[in-house]
Amino acid sequence: RQLRLSCTVSPTTVSPTYSPTTAAPTAPSSSPTTSTPSALPSRAPSTLAPTAAPTVPSASPTTDAPTLTVAPTDATSSPTSFAPSTLPSASPTTNVPSMIPTAAPTVGPIPPTTDAPTVGSSCWDAPMFASSTMTANVPFGVAFNAKTQLNETLLMDTYQPSGYTGKMPAVVLVHGGNCIGGDKGSFGKWSDWFARRGFFAVTVNYRLQSTLASCRSPGSIEAAGSDVKAAVRYLRGRADELNIDSDRIAMSGCSAGARTTLWAAFAQGNGVGEASSTGASQLYANESSRVHAIFPVSGDLWAPTETLPVIKPGNVNNPALLIIAGVLDGNPATVISTAYELEKLAKAAGVYTQDIIIPDGGHCPFYQLESRYMSQVWEFVRRQLRLSCTVSPTTASIAAPTAPTPSTTLSPSMS
Repeated sequence: RQLRLSCTVSPTTVSPTYSPTTAAPTAPSSSPTTSTPSALPSRAPSTLAPTAAPTVPSASPTTDAPTLTVAPTDATSSPTSFAPSTLPSASPTTNVPSMIPTAAPTVGPIPPTTDAPTVGSSCWDAPMFASSTMTANVPFGVAFNAKTQLNETLLMDTYQPSGYTGKMPAVVLVHGGNCIGGDKGSFGKWSDWFARRGFFAVTVNYRLQSTLASCRSPGSIEAAGSDVKAAVRYLRGRADELNIDSDRIAMSGCSAGARTTLWAAFAQGNGVGEASSTGASQLYANESSRVHAIFPVSGDLWAPTETLPVIKPGNVNNPALLIIAGVLDGNPATVISTAYELEKLAKAAGVYTQDIIIPDGGHCPFYQLESRYMSQVWEFVRRQLRLSCTVSPTTASIAAPTAPTPSTTLSPSMS
């Protein structure tokens, strides 16, 4: 907009919405398009002279509203049993992009891609769907809380693109709160963002059983991590009903949620029957809790009763890892050196690792992350889950991943 460029026009047939010297830009259309984006100007350039004399001084910036402001729907229906809510029955809108994988699912684990990290824009910067549909308080298991000495029903909120019934990748989002507080509602905005990009997104609650003001109370992170593993098993167990592609599951969280994400992704087992899963939910006990890509924000890898390191070298189920951290993080558990150590540990174990280090970011630096770095997050998830940009299911022609490069970081090396 500030350079007055169009979206999907050709240089010879354009009828510009606005020119460099005339009207203000119009509001963006809410209808998605399947045209190939172009960086062409909104009118054909002259080979002899500019189409209009430059203004004096230079043109002022436009002041129209930013395009990435989204608002989740306010649906609050609450299921009362383990049966999933009825999915929308409407057919997808014509030309709405589908989440077509860039390659057919393989048998067994999908290895991480090794193409270069993205710097700049992502084809997911703009959402593909106009809205998402949220279902609140879906139960996904029952676990024993050692702190309250009570059985606890585990709940998740689910989000999916409104009216879409095709297969979807999934993302699990985990709230923070020192393992003594917090709620799944804190990730409502991100759940909506992912759903509007074609995901089945869930944000989960877990047992809060720490007896300290941190997750370092023995057994607290294991309880939280086992509950998140139970959420992944639930998604796999209900994959056909929920239209989830169980070969494409990502996970993220912030602070205690990031620590829980790391533990759930790297600790051995599926959260049933291990010494660390005492009291955990037994629902869908035979399903895998494997995830394929994680992007924890301000997290450290700490599990008091798990033999460290949790990241086991050579484990084929290890997911790709994007570390997100703020240089100015003042939380003693997640100072920036913690991110450096996590990267070294992950790379030593053979885990494909990238990082986003935010120079002016503190603990859980969502303002900076959402305003400047989400393109890199979108591209990490998209590439690691082998998802396309905006192709239709019948005309997809997906390019192979680009060649690997020596660097795998999104910011200066932390090694």
